[in-house]
Amino acid sequence: MRLLFIGIDCLGLYRFERFLKPRLPQIAAWGECHAPLPRTGPSWTSILTGLTMEEHGVTSLLGTAREGSKTFQDLVGKYIFEGLPGSVGVFNLPTTYPPRCRPGDWMISGYPFDPVCCPADLLNGIDYIGDYAHLIVDLRGVEGKSYLWPEEYDNDTAFAIMQLVERVHLRALRRLPGVEYLFVCTTYYDRVAHQCHQLGPAEQNDPLDDAARFVVDWVDQLLDLFSADTVVMVSDHGWSQRENWHSHTGFWCMWGAGVPELGRVDIMNHELRGRVETALSVTDPQIEGRLRALGYVE
Repeated sequence: MRLLFIGIDCLGLYRFERFLKPRLPQIAAWGECHAPLPRTGPSWTSILTGLTMEEHGVTSLLGTAREGSKTFQDLVGKYIFEGLPGSVGVFNLPTTYPPRCRPGDWMISGYPFDPVCCPADLLNGIDYIGDYAHLIVDLRGVEGKSYLWPEEYDNDTAFAIMQLVERVHLRALRRLPGVEYLFVCTTYYDRVAHQCHQLGPAEQNDPLDDAARFVVDWVDQLLDLFSADTVVMVSDHGWSQRENWHSHTGFWCMWGAGVPELGRVDIMNHELRGRVETALSVTDPQIEGRLRALGYVE
């Protein structure tokens, strides 16, 4: 059983339907993935744990941990990839707590948590240059800033840097150990949206449309890179151009083994995990036993 889980930070339902959905005719189920306030880091925690913000306790804007702590031991619940009965790879997936890395698994963490890589020698000989938030600090040599700032980069320069990062990351993915369950995320669309928020839109072409097209190409390459029985895609929230900030209308979609033909179904972000595990349990008996051991199935 092979699962490909793709996170696309900030890509809302509107542009998913316009740009990505038409390229994915095999979709069995899709719809809005509703993100309650605050619509950012805590949304990923809900998606990955299956718990609401009130249940998992991660509620700050940037997804910092409960009561100011950033230790895994304080997180209520476990990430979906911790209970899978096979090898797992996690690449740039935003995690508000550092996940524990099981023997045989590998992980390269994404923002907002500080960079985490396990096993420690994983990146030896691999071209990985960090997610945007940490990379930009390294490029400028400026401490204390983790975003693209308008006084330092124009739109074209910022977008070129971010596209370069994505291309390097795809090359790195090709050199990482093969796994049965691969979790990958891009924050490219989110960074473009925030860059436009700071500097204003370009005079020609809608940069968010262009960003969506770039993401479509990125997804195509991932699907070619990793042959999966089941594919899941989700965003933690959308983007409102009227308000120039995160919106509640993220998206989700699934297809492949174990996924029923449902068409459009709108869900809350914490409900996705159950749908993924149900699909996996249909084709992998070990999943049901593992869920029972973790207390998710009685």
